[in-house]
Amino acid sequence: RRFLPPIHQTNDERQSTAMNALLLALALIQAPTPAATIQGVVMTTANETIDSARVELTGGSQGVVVTRSDGQGQFGFSNLPPGRYRVSVKKEGYVRQVYGERKTGDDGTLISVETGKSTPSIIFRLLPAATIAGIVRNEDGLPVANILVQAMRRAYGVRGNKLLALFASVLTDDLGAYRL
Repeated sequence: RRFLPPIHQTNDERQSTAMNALLLALALIQAPTPAATIQGVVMTTANETIDSARVELTGGSQGVVVTRSDGQGQFGFSNLPPGRYRVSVKKEGYVRQVYGERKTGDDGTLISVETGKSTPSIIFRLLPAATIAGIVRNEDGLPVANILVQAMRRAYGVRGNKLLALFASVLTDDLGAYRL
């Protein structure tokens, strides 16, 4: 057997070793935890990418975070703390969509984010929104400006009676055109 001679440290060396151990422990405690990401792509139902779609992330401590899809329809949220998030997307001319919704208007599915992990890529396939458009003309065939155009929908009153409810309205422009 071999015995190693005892190590003799001076008081300064012991204090220096203790200080280094303390600094290492503090550095490990304060080291930033790797943050997570949520990313995906926005497309049409015909698999064409949609650029400049507004993508919203809610549910974290930072409140609502907004980004836009790029020219390839891609978007991403990075440096997310652990938590549960809801992602939605909207673009003019398309129906708003929430991740995981089974039908339009549902709350969708929350995405759980864990430290240092990326979630699977999200694919949004947006449906084109229905529009009503036209031109209002007078009896001479000339366009008429500032005419109120209303879209109505069938509804039921509190007693179950059928009625028409206002769905949307707009004024015609200087060329008599409207778009709802």
